[in-house]
Amino acid sequence: MNNIIIKTLTPVHIGTGRDLQGSMEYLWFPDTRQAVVLDEEKVLGILGAENINQWVSCIERLEPLLPLLRQRKNNLQPGDLAKRSIPLGGTPFREQKALREQLHSANGQAMLPGSSLKGSARTAVWATVINQKPELVQVEDNLGDTDKSGKLKYKDAPLVKKIFGSDPNHDIFRLLSVGDALFPETQCYLTEVANYSPTKDEWILDSDIEVQVEAIPAGKEATLNWRYNEVLEKSARTKNLFNGNAALLRPEKLFATINAHTKHLVENEIKYWRGDGGMPLSIGQYVDEMKSILAKLEQCGTNACILRLGWGTGYRNMTGDWQINLADDVYYDLVKKVRTTHPEDMIFPKTTRFVSGGIPLGFVCLEATG
Repeated sequence: MNNIIIKTLTPVHIGTGRDLQGSMEYLWFPDTRQAVVLDEEKVLGILGAENINQWVSCIERLEPLLPLLRQRKNNLQPGDLAKRSIPLGGTPFREQKALREQLHSANGQAMLPGSSLKGSARTAVWATVINQKPELVQVEDNLGDTDKSGKLKYKDAPLVKKIFGSDPNHDIFRLLSVGDALFPETQCYLTEVANYSPTKDEWILDSDIEVQVEAIPAGKEATLNWRYNEVLEKSARTKNLFNGNAALLRPEKLFATINAHTKHLVENEIKYWRGDGGMPLSIGQYVDEMKSILAKLEQCGTNACILRLGWGTGYRNMTGDWQINLADDVYYDLVKKVRTTHPEDMIFPKTTRFVSGGIPLGFVCLEATG
């Protein structure tokens, strides 16, 4: 298995850590419904270096820069200012709100790095092994170190060694190499958060933590290299280099493992919102979208899988939700350490993020072509 076609099923955001600021690093063109990442030299060429104080004034007053630029050039077009343009992928758009930048390659294409894809596969294997052997996380020594007072300090190192290998040289994921996927375009989206309010005892949209992101839109395809190292596997057998979990990385096993893991997470989300979650209006079409992903999972053959990666995909997806195998007292102790400012009996996790209207982030389909 070498050549893989990757298709985005929902918007996917892998960030650079940089938030583009309105009127300073990007402009919103309402007539063409696109955000323009600014080329400073182009802006100064229109505005005039002697008028830079007017630009600074717009930033300080949180005023749009576009009217000022149009005073200087009546027929101003996005290309007159742009390093690149980002069309609107959903509604609404907050003109003066920061826009979280998507990772791009050196040639300017939007990128899903192989490290992120491999990391998501690693999480699927991690959770699968723990779900198959829950006794691994029911032994305190496997969860971290005990300090002088007898309290457990959680660390993943003991489990990493048992599941993946004793050190980097013995890590089973040495058998897998994954290339980057490059896409020609991005779009901008407002992501909302359904946040559980204990005072109202309901899920509400929390505008204080909504975030605008640049993301690769749904329905886009790219190719990448996904290679299982047969030569290393054969030489490793005689040297006993890798543990038994390496079998899960074989081409005929890994896609099935990923699909089973993704199905488990999606089914649990649907079950939660239909049950204890109460299907609040604030999540929009989120459950229907998850049901659509579940249907696509059922259609996957042996040469295809669906995984979820990137920002905004939630705590359970990022961790693999292995924590459900912990003893109750250990689980609640872990939750208390993860979020120190909330009551112990509060719903955990208490937020769910999605593109405005209820579209989940981060789902991609991988299909082997040869």
